[in-house]
Amino acid sequence: MKVRDIMEMDEMNGAYFLAGSNGRDRIVKSTTVLDAPDGIRFLKGTELVFSTMYPFSHLESGLELIIQDLALRNVSGLGLKLNRYISKLPDPVIKIADEYKFPIISLPPEKSWADLMLPIMSEILKINNRQLIQSKEVNHQFTKMLLSNSNLQQVAELLYHYMEAPVGIFNFTENYAVFYPNSFMFDKEYIIHHLKSESTFFEEIDPNTKISTLTDGEITHSILSFENHLDLKGAILVNKMKLRIDSEDINTLLHAKNASILKFMHLQTEKEFNKRFKQDFVSKLIVQNIEKEELSSFRRRAWEMGFELKSRYILMAMTISNKNLADIYRIIDDIYLLKNIKEEILIGMDKENHIIFLIPMEEKDLYSEKTTYVQIIDAFVEQIKQILTFEWAIGISRVQNIHSIPLAYNQAVKSLYHGIKIGGYRQVQYYDNLGIYRLFSHPALEGEMKVLVKELLGPLVDNDIENQTELVETLRVFVEHRGNYRKTAEVLHVHHNTVRYRINSICELTNFDVHNNLMHLQYQLVFLFSPLLKDF
Repeated sequence: MKVRDIMEMDEMNGAYFLAGSNGRDRIVKSTTVLDAPDGIRFLKGTELVFSTMYPFSHLESGLELIIQDLALRNVSGLGLKLNRYISKLPDPVIKIADEYKFPIISLPPEKSWADLMLPIMSEILKINNRQLIQSKEVNHQFTKMLLSNSNLQQVAELLYHYMEAPVGIFNFTENYAVFYPNSFMFDKEYIIHHLKSESTFFEEIDPNTKISTLTDGEITHSILSFENHLDLKGAILVNKMKLRIDSEDINTLLHAKNASILKFMHLQTEKEFNKRFKQDFVSKLIVQNIEKEELSSFRRRAWEMGFELKSRYILMAMTISNKNLADIYRIIDDIYLLKNIKEEILIGMDKENHIIFLIPMEEKDLYSEKTTYVQIIDAFVEQIKQILTFEWAIGISRVQNIHSIPLAYNQAVKSLYHGIKIGGYRQVQYYDNLGIYRLFSHPALEGEMKVLVKELLGPLVDNDIENQTELVETLRVFVEHRGNYRKTAEVLHVHHNTVRYRINSICELTNFDVHNNLMHLQYQLVFLFSPLLKDF
């Protein structure tokens, strides 16, 4: 029962708020009389306290501290009779009562305590009895639903049946919501803003559950927000036009909250289970070619996990600088929470802790004039980059059919490490863009490449270090511009005679011959793959 309900009782005819009328929604569970100074310490909270104020009549000041103490003890309100021991409330008392939303009520002077307390307690007992009966029925229905193969939408439908108003159930942790009826929708961000606002008044039901009111024009929305020990946060919104929520509704909402949390946890467990199955599925796909006779078996396994195995995929391999498994799993979980992430995208890991994405490609995406598959992949990568706090790099394969996923995996990993070698982290490298680099990126060739680079460039590197010259860079630009002295000078911002002098020095230090086309090709290749070498 709330203070406002008590004020509407016939026995309270003539009563009015002296202060704290903004706290009329405080819950009252009992009444008591306070006529001893030390009686305050025996109050347990949610009592409507009646007092003649005799114990405090000697106080010339400091009465506001008494009111503050009552408010902090969660007392529901204070009823007093004026013109006996106190004629009016001092301004500091009114101010503190309004600040704490603590109702102070002037009681009808002709009424005795018994005339007020007995009807109030009788009404509270009636409400409690009615709530107990209803609570058993509501609890039975929600329990029955939980034991059946029901979903969160059916929880919303049952709550709608009891509340007789549209409802929405929000899971802020997993970023989804359900509504009943389906035509009713409400912006989740609007609710989050309301719950975070400092101006929002909350009525605390228990340490983890609060009720607040959100008014939108003529419509009043009651919001029960909650969280549990697993940091699962959510809210239930009831759309009631010009109606205030009563204690029976609160009781129903609490049952709905418990049912929703259990459904959230069930869905979360089911989702985690499916994610792990998908990850194992991906791990097998990247190492095992699917033979034609095996395809139907793989498609059935995919169907059992809730998705369709497509005919073509692009594989994306991502590495992060921190190889901690917990961080990798957290990143995967965050990716699943991103908006517009298609459920058909398979996410897993390989044995090197690369995060693997299998992105389905429709034939229309491959040949569309408006949207190329590269644009689709780039948009997906941009979404992922928003949640990455570690250094990262990504390699992307060609489009491959379902029978060639291991080939796509090798292409993506090769692109990934080529991108890191050339440009470091925060690079996205497509296999299609590797070109001639594909010939030299195999680890088995690295030893021979190092020998060749050292033979051709080693003397120039040593000379640059010893004499602070720029022979290596001069030769790189000279070869790049096909032996054009003036173009090389223009790029290096030096005189062309300076370039000629440097090239002569290069010829003396190495076997470079400006007129030998094969020699030019050798140096072109050396400059091309030298960035791939770790130690040069």
